[in-house]
Amino acid sequence: MTSMTSIPSTARPETVHAVPNVAGSATHADVAVTRRVLRNTYALLSMTLLFSAAIAAASVAYQLPAPGMLLTLGGYFGLLFAVYRLKNSGWALPAVFALTSFMGYSLGPVLAKSLALPGGAQVVTLALAATGATSSSLAARPTTCWPPSGCTSRSSTCSPVC
Repeated sequence: MTSMTSIPSTARPETVHAVPNVAGSATHADVAVTRRVLRNTYALLSMTLLFSAAIAAASVAYQLPAPGMLLTLGGYFGLLFAVYRLKNSGWALPAVFALTSFMGYSLGPVLAKSLALPGGAQVVTLALAATGATSSSLAARPTTCWPPSGCTSRSSTCSPVC
């Protein structure tokens, strides 16, 4: 028998989820759900990163001017507030993509100035490669092996390698 602790959900305060109090007591279904959530989260992250990069590339290609400081701050905070307000709605996803596209648009002029510098293309390419490699490794780890091999509890004997 495991003891259960009630934890209220942040999305809907009237719902309560039971969470096991015992470490290492996850069932196969819990692990499958965790993998699916992580896979979907990393898929959404990659889609928004790619969309933002495409908008930034278009901004560089069309030589769009940099938005002013007030427009940038207003756009960032306004869209971030929209994402927060729409988090339980179907409009949250378009709001997230609007936020990332605005980030890409505002990043375009910075990239254009960096690319104009001597060795700027190498710096931008290295930053892109490092970000891609880091994101790929983070996305692959939790979806391929969880919990780690030989790990039955949260003790120090858990192997960090699959």
